Amino acid sequence: MSTLWFRASLLGALACSSVLSAPREGRALKQESFTLKERAEVLATLTATCPGCDWGVAGHEAALLRLDVDGRYSQHLFLTRGESETEYRVLLGSFPAGPHLLTVTSDVGGSAKFAKGSISHVAFHAITPGEPEFQAMALAPILYARPNTVGHFTDAPLI
Repeated sequence: MSTLWFRASLLGALACSSVLSAPREGRALKQESFTLKERAEVLATLTATCPGCDWGVAGHEAALLRLDVDGRYSQHLFLTRGESETEYRVLLGSFPAGPHLLTVTSDVGGSAKFAKGSISHVAFHAITPGEPEFQAMALAPILYARPNTVGHFTDAPLI
């Protein structure tokens, strides 16, 4: 069975339009470093909870997290699956050999009023150019949210 990967849930047009790229952050939830021996596509698995999240209740839909790698914006991640610890897998992109730092921050301006995100663990998986999955990861499509939907919780990817 193959897995379809998407680079990000909220990128590109939103980042350029300042809808999400302008900091509206709350507190830093997690910082994790990873070191690559060679250039690689990097997957991150964030183990998270979202106390107060309930897609069916207004003001509780989702917590929005901002992911930055090496101080640069990477993407936003919706936490939607409630209080149980759940794994959220994201493709961070291609990085050169060496040390890197992932910073996860709550985005209070984009989160539902009563939804709070929490990250307990982050694991990284590097896929190098010699591995069969590398080409698929390198060419994974990018998903965009429509700018007029941010904060309305109508474009959260269901994949």
